[in-house]
Amino acid sequence: MNSPVEQIKERLNIVDVISSYVKVEKAGANYRARCPFHNEKTPSFFISPARGNFHCFGCSKGGDIFTFVEDIEGIDFANALKILAERAGVTLDRGNVNQKSERSPVYGVMEATVKFYRENLAKNVEALNYLKHRGLSIESVNKWQIGFAPDGWRNTVSYLLRLGYSLEAIDRAGLVIESRSQTKPSNNIEEQYYDRFRSRIMFPISDSQGRVVAFTGRIFGYTQNEKEIAKYINSPETELYNKSRILFGYDKAKRAIMSENLCVLVEGQMDLIMAHQAGTENAVAVSGTALTVEHLGLIKRFTENLILSFDADPAGLKAGNRGVDLAIANEMQVKVVKIPDGLDPADLILKDKTEWLKSLSEAKNIIGFLLDYFGEKSKDKEELKNNVDKIVIPKIAQMPNKINQAFYAKMVAEKLFLSEESINARILTEEEKIKKSENVIFKQIDTKVSEIPNMRKAVVDSFAGLYLWQKGRENPELDFSIVEKRYKDITKQNMAELLENYTDAIKGNLVFKAEAYYEGHKNVNFDADELLDNLEKDILDEKLQKYMMDLKKAEAEGQADHAMIILAECNGISKRISEIKSKRFLSG
Repeated sequence: MNSPVEQIKERLNIVDVISSYVKVEKAGANYRARCPFHNEKTPSFFISPARGNFHCFGCSKGGDIFTFVEDIEGIDFANALKILAERAGVTLDRGNVNQKSERSPVYGVMEATVKFYRENLAKNVEALNYLKHRGLSIESVNKWQIGFAPDGWRNTVSYLLRLGYSLEAIDRAGLVIESRSQTKPSNNIEEQYYDRFRSRIMFPISDSQGRVVAFTGRIFGYTQNEKEIAKYINSPETELYNKSRILFGYDKAKRAIMSENLCVLVEGQMDLIMAHQAGTENAVAVSGTALTVEHLGLIKRFTENLILSFDADPAGLKAGNRGVDLAIANEMQVKVVKIPDGLDPADLILKDKTEWLKSLSEAKNIIGFLLDYFGEKSKDKEELKNNVDKIVIPKIAQMPNKINQAFYAKMVAEKLFLSEESINARILTEEEKIKKSENVIFKQIDTKVSEIPNMRKAVVDSFAGLYLWQKGRENPELDFSIVEKRYKDITKQNMAELLENYTDAIKGNLVFKAEAYYEGHKNVNFDADELLDNLEKDILDEKLQKYMMDLKKAEAEGQADHAMIILAECNGISKRISEIKSKRFLSG
């Protein structure tokens, strides 16, 4: 009988698995995407359904579905096996799973706690009415597994202990707090811990796979003065939960983000759930922290387009400002929804769902939004100028795209009745500050920038991959004798010598890339000829540069005859370069 790993690979298509995390597109017999493991503009991440593997030619990440899930989720093989087994409908026994995996009991604790909270909410008419009053439907309450943590010191921990979970696992899940104020320490260690969440409406927070990893609790029905305690509290960071890497609702929104090519970001759980209820299923929310680089990395798996929706008051503007800085620095297209003063998205949706949807459709680019905002709020032109100088100009300076910079510089100049030259000068000054800054705001999503190969090596590698791919086919289309001769004429090296430079693993990757790029092309001989033209031109460009330096030297030293010989060589090289350019122009 096949092993669970083999069964999973038979039942799951690697394209389906990867496309649940990143946006993929067809590329011949294969698929490609922007790599989720490093920051890139041009897709270099390829998936081969036939081979059941993936490879990124930018950062060299590669492997099968298990490798991908391990890397993208940051988990070990045992947990990747569990995730994929559940997805494939494959049953695992204890012998299948690496017993060194320690997260399983903690996930079990979280699942049991969700059930306990939901059962308690079902009994709490006041809490249910409150949620109904806030606009939530019973369908939304069930979809988001909203619950209620009852009042009392040890209701949750006692329930979990009765189910057989250890106090250690409950503590690791972040559900209890150790008492440090007992006058008489109890001999029973269990009595030294009490529930973290008490008398609160509970919102489960899930990871990208939909597994509950944390909670947010809103105070409700507390018998003492509610002003003395926090309105919302969140789970502490645990082995399952890192608030800087988890977006509330991401597991439910990621497919909609991909299909809409747009992500809407709100601030709170109620805002998020109401947005989904109103049809904005591509919305996510941060929980207990500002927007981080890691959050943006999750969003950029599916889109570079981001709409921010936060309260239109100074505090909301400031909170959104941090996220804007990060997003702009990472080349995302950022727009902002204008919410009426005094309302948050949940309030607006409850008041008028169509007004919310209209606000989304009218969202403005961040620069236009800020100019309008400060234009309305500033008392005079001097205050407007100062606000623009302190907040708007730095954002324009962060934009890597110079065309966008020029566009918004003109917009600012018109708003302030200043010259574009003066605004550009301020932007340049701000750019210099950014270059010297070590602030995390300007940290890129990908901190491991791979070394960019030189152009010639990239061309040679592509040619070698195309050659090897065709060599391995039953009915190759490439005219080997012609390309082998031309390669030797250009480089003075035969193909065997070139291929000796590659290991078998590298050859496999080159074939994979060639297949990904060239499968389905009408004329692979044309593709090979184009690569060889580029190679020849690169070699000739380098040779011409060297000859030009020799020519200057000969002329400076008065070597007229030698200079004439070199000049003739330069003319010949220039002529050949022109021929190659003309050939490619006419064929293009």
